[in-house]
Amino acid sequence: MDGKLWAAPFDLETLKVTGPFIPFPERVWSCQYSISENGTLAYVPDPGGSTLVWVDRNGNVKPTGVKAGNYQSVRFSPDGERLALTVRSDTNTTDIWIYEIARGTLSRLTKKGGAYPVWHPDGSRVAFARDTQSGASHGYGGSLFWIAADGSGEPQQLTTRGAQASFSWSPDGNALAFAQNHTPTNWDVFVLPLRGEPRPFEATTEFQEKRPIFSRDGRWITFVSTRSGRDEVYVKGYPDEGTELISTEGGRQPLWAHSGRELFYRDGERVMLVSIQTEPKLKAETPRKLFTYSEGGRDLLEMTYDIAPDDQRFIFIQKPTPAHINIVLNWFEKLKRLVPTD
Repeated sequence: MDGKLWAAPFDLETLKVTGPFIPFPERVWSCQYSISENGTLAYVPDPGGSTLVWVDRNGNVKPTGVKAGNYQSVRFSPDGERLALTVRSDTNTTDIWIYEIARGTLSRLTKKGGAYPVWHPDGSRVAFARDTQSGASHGYGGSLFWIAADGSGEPQQLTTRGAQASFSWSPDGNALAFAQNHTPTNWDVFVLPLRGEPRPFEATTEFQEKRPIFSRDGRWITFVSTRSGRDEVYVKGYPDEGTELISTEGGRQPLWAHSGRELFYRDGERVMLVSIQTEPKLKAETPRKLFTYSEGGRDLLEMTYDIAPDDQRFIFIQKPTPAHINIVLNWFEKLKRLVPTD
């Protein structure tokens, strides 16, 4: 995530921080910085902000009119008339905002933190994750909640365990697919029935399993796994059938088309399309490139694009790409002034 570079005095004998953390004045992009032995600091400055753009199936880009902000995730409402957005504030906390496309209005939905928004199939509610301690997602999710999409009432808590990220409702609205974080590098896929306890969708392993998305008929879930040694897109029957590899050269951020006959995913800067047949059994065609598009920034766990209900255009979060590297000489001397150890 983008943010400030912080420093604090540290005692090498006790291995303890001995003073407050002090922020570096300029924001750093995606943790891209390095310090040489002679005290030269090199870092990539955060270009700041992001915007939303329309992209059609040929890769043509058009602005949406949404004002620039620090957007982390975007999800269409079932009727395609609204967007649920994760927006990061200057204090590094996140909340869910709702954008009404026709009216061009942006309103805040959550007020005490929220990330990973998912619309209920009837459009009445939005599920999300919230760190109940800090209100910030920091990429590791939180407990799961849901709230009325019009902002009325208070959020209702669905789970009590932290480090969870919501991704998809089943079409009947009775189950929520989510990823659960066991360590910072180990996610697993779970399903939460509205009347029951969370249960693993995939066996807990040392591999990462994340981004679970229900198919439009509710019979399948696509997800990303590192079981091959890299991120690849898979489809598995729900609640429990065989698993099939979909991507061929790596894949992330899978999405089902609303028709149920296509599956999209990202492979680097390529948006890939796979024709899918689900009757009488699952059959996936060879993936092909739909178009090439660079959104800037880096791959987040959140969904940085979505497909409109007509399956003819996408919406992408577009983040400016940093244009240069800053060099700070005699950084150790500056650091001593910023963070005194006496």
